[in-house]
Amino acid sequence: MGGAAQADTAMTAGVVLDNMQSREVGAYTSGILEGLMYHTALQAGGESPRVQCMYDWYYADNEKAVRQVMSAYSNYRDKYPAAIIYALIKRECGAE
Repeated sequence: MGGAAQADTAMTAGVVLDNMQSREVGAYTSGILEGLMYHTALQAGGESPRVQCMYDWYYADNEKAVRQVMSAYSNYRDKYPAAIIYALIKRECGAE
């Protein structure tokens, strides 16, 4: 595990993987997902099939979703985690 990220360091997937313990990565990723779900629900005016799909993708089979996320973080270390999560959701649940 690397040292702490500096304030001027972009929070890319590589920085997350190198500087966070697995529990922290999980909490960080859940926060991103929850934020995207909230945003989607606001746009839809409340609960929607897309929000349910997002929830089901990540929480119904969390081990599978975590493997997908970790693989994507590893493959796209220079990208922002939120963009990676969004791309995974788009692949799983379709575009907004």
